[in-house]
Amino acid sequence: MTRISSTGELQLTGISSITAYPGYEHQNTLAPHTGSNVSSRPSSTKSSRTRAITKSTRKLLSAVDQGCFLTGISDVNLHQAHLINAACTEKAKADGRAKEVIYHIVDWLGIAKRAFFLEHLSNIVFLLPGIHVHIDSYSTIAITCAEHDLLQLIDRFKAANKQWQDEIWGMSREGFSREHIDQERREPIIVQDPDISYDVVVLKPAHFAPFRCPLVFRDAPPAPVPQGQPITPVESYSMWSVQDGELRAFGDDVIRPPFKHATARRPPFLVNSLFWVLNAAWKFREFKRRYPDWAQHVTIRGQRLMQLTQDLAAQIYWRPTYVPDGEVLDPIKINEYKTAEQAPEEKLAQKPDSGSKTETETARRRRDASPADQPEGPAADRADSDASSDDMGSKTSLSFTEDTDPCAHEALSVEETRQIIAKLTNLSERYSDDDVMDMSSLLLFGHSNFELPPAPGLDT
Repeated sequence: MTRISSTGELQLTGISSITAYPGYEHQNTLAPHTGSNVSSRPSSTKSSRTRAITKSTRKLLSAVDQGCFLTGISDVNLHQAHLINAACTEKAKADGRAKEVIYHIVDWLGIAKRAFFLEHLSNIVFLLPGIHVHIDSYSTIAITCAEHDLLQLIDRFKAANKQWQDEIWGMSREGFSREHIDQERREPIIVQDPDISYDVVVLKPAHFAPFRCPLVFRDAPPAPVPQGQPITPVESYSMWSVQDGELRAFGDDVIRPPFKHATARRPPFLVNSLFWVLNAAWKFREFKRRYPDWAQHVTIRGQRLMQLTQDLAAQIYWRPTYVPDGEVLDPIKINEYKTAEQAPEEKLAQKPDSGSKTETETARRRRDASPADQPEGPAADRADSDASSDDMGSKTSLSFTEDTDPCAHEALSVEETRQIIAKLTNLSERYSDDDVMDMSSLLLFGHSNFELPPAPGLDT
């Protein structure tokens, strides 16, 4: 395995620890040390506040993360990348789209804490600009959990789903009518574990680091970083390249092993691994649809990771059935059922809004109670309750920012968002698993066709 010391004893022509990654051309060459062209025009108060918040968040991430989530490389041009990235703008927050997405994540999927919002650090990682573009704009690679972690998480969700299904069947047999059984996950399953390992699936080996272009990775810290302590700089690097559809040691056949997030974060700021899983599963579905011959481009190991990732996503998106197949419930028992715990305000007939007329009142009240439902004022007012007792940074550092993720996808319109929420919470219809996954993915990741732009020597 080829290694490069911090003193640069071994260098390849035109390659350095900063430039040796794909997509470097996407960086701003006019201002390489700032990452953006700074306008000389006076900025508005809102823009100034946004920049201050972004700077605060970046300062916090820089103190606890080694660098790029994938490569470990540190650079002033690191992007703050959102894993759930469809509604990460002030506009989406103001018009209600962000609130709907948060409801979907927290209540419907049940994979984040009640105080979650899209700018929470559990949804943000550092990525080098080129890596970020390849993951989110072109989908040439995807990051998911390692195989052994995927298997454990699948078993965990299967057990939880079975218990959930048994509860629903029990309620239906007791006479609970369908409209009194919502589709929100009963017990949240949140995966924020520093011991989770991640792996890379190369979907388009001809376009990610083509022609065996060497990639430089900074080695992870030799020992676990104590919680709350800053990362000690590692000055050992290794070189890898895409060979035969896998990231392999440069000049060797060794496949890059699974890796852990090199960070000193602690709860509740650890990365939510399920966000990576859903992000990758969505890419895999779109990749298979776009390329009928997809199996010819992905290795057997990659196909295995793709299948397990999609299996786990299916368990996350899974919803229980109202009654077992072939079983007929007693209609008299259902008609006589009266909900004893129904709040007085729920008994009043309320006119539904145009976008959510089929949504259950329970779901609407739970979503309206979300801390994210604060269109005015700084997001610090709704920061994670756990963060109030945490010394990893001020609440300001967890605020909603604007345009901090240059690869964020185009969010759905307000009407599209409400229509999907209404369909998913409509208990009179049961959509297929594929339809549920498609609708959920649109909510979480927005529109993107992963179209590859022309590039010299590459067939797009």
